[in-house]
Amino acid sequence: MRAKERLEALERAARELSTTSHTGRSADGLAAATVDGSGRIVDLRLPPSLLGLSADRLGAAIVAAAADAEQRARASRETVLDGLDHDLRRS
Repeated sequence: MRAKERLEALERAARELSTTSHTGRSADGLAAATVDGSGRIVDLRLPPSLLGLSADRLGAAIVAAAADAEQRARASRETVLDGLDHDLRRS
């Protein structure tokens, strides 16, 4: 693989990682968190019904949703990076 092709593969991977987002939900489906391609939370959705819960239950729902979203982002990153590794090894 030529240097130009390697650079293009790197740019494709970087673009894909920077433009993806992933949403995860708590086990009860009430809280939803969205993370960007690097796993940073960019949105959190809580229905009004969650506001009446105890702080512990509300916190657990938020943490579970964020963890689910981050796991989805991590799996996506691994897929993109595996593809990049494959492209770079073709040389």
